[in-house]
This record gives sequence, C-alpha cells and structure tokens, in this order.
Amino acid sequence: MDRSFGASTGGIGGGGEGATNSNDNPGATKEIYSLSTDIRKDGKVHRDSNNGQIIALLNGFAMTNRVSNAQTRRHHRQSKQLDQDLNKIEDAMVQLIHKMDFQFMRRFSDAQSRKMVRNLRIKMVKPDEFVYHKGDIVHDIYFIFIGEVDVLGPEPGDPVKRLGPCLNFGDSEKFGNVRKSSAVAHSYCILGILLR
Repeated sequence: MDRSFGASTGGIGGGGEGATNSNDNPGATKEIYSLSTDIRKDGKVHRDSNNGQIIALLNGFAMTNRVSNAQTRRHHRQSKQLDQDLNKIEDAMVQLIHKMDFQFMRRFSDAQSRKMVRNLRIKMVKPDEFVYHKGDIVHDIYFIFIGEVDVLGPEPGDPVKRLGPCLNFGDSEKFGNVRKSSAVAHSYCILGILLR
C-alpha cells in the first residue's frame, strides 16, 4: 500500500509551509519542525518517508485550530478565509488519516472521519515522556503520526509492545475505566489525541 502523502498546506494566512502566528505560541512551530531533524539524526526508518509534509500539515492543522478556538472563546465570528483554510486542512487531515490507514478509523466514513478530525489535538512527545500512566482514567485514543511509543504491560516484567507510525493505541480499554498499562515515548513523537 502506498503511504505517500502529497497534500499542500498552502493558503494558511498566505504563509504556506512554516507559517506561524507570532501571537499564538511561536515556540510550538519551532519545536515541531526541529522534531524532523531529530528523527533523521536518530537514524530511525519510518513507514512514511514524507515526514516533512506530514509535519507541515500537522503544524498547519494545530495552528488553524488554535486560531479558530481563540475566536470562538472571544465570541468573534470566523472570517470566510479562515473557514476555507480550516476546511482545506480538515480535508487534508482526513486524507492523511486514510492514507496512514489507522485501524481505529477504518470503520468510519469520510463524513464521520471529518467530524472526528475536528476534535483531534496534536501533541509532541519527547523520548521517555509518558503519554499516559497506569491508573489514569481512560478518555483518549492516540494516533502515532511520527515516532515510536512503548506500551508497558500491567505488571513489572511484562513484555513491552513497541508501536510505530500508522498505529493507534489507547482504544482497547473501556471509556471511563482505569488504565491497566502505561505508555511512554520511545523516540520523539507527534501524536494525534482524540477525546472519546
């Protein structure tokens, strides 16, 4: 299966790739873009060779969501241009999720996937940083766009399950229950987090 991705993220405020809103956490863009060089230095081979395009799309998606949420909190009406950009980014995110073939998303139509994408949050996780701990309440599903995550067994000495790009985790436990295992980043990761 071809996992290449060629969607353009141009048109976000006219900036295209690398555009950032200086009023909205300028360090976040640098942090996500620096991740791509860290992954290459690490020498890891990922399923998708287009990490730069994926990072640009995820950065654009996160940025437009922050702008949209800020306008909603301030009770401002979104501009037509922002709505168009948000729709383009959401379409590209749905396309990316289908191309990466996440198991959890296979059962949903494009319209259902689009609704879920609107609630998706992007998070960067550093090596050895916990994604969740044993004992946390289950309320999220995680999608690995870039990097590797270790899911630790419930008991000390249980085997570690290493997951990589194009895989989701955290969906096997019932919503509202207590997590029976922990998940920790093995490498730098960009995760999608979907609240159930």
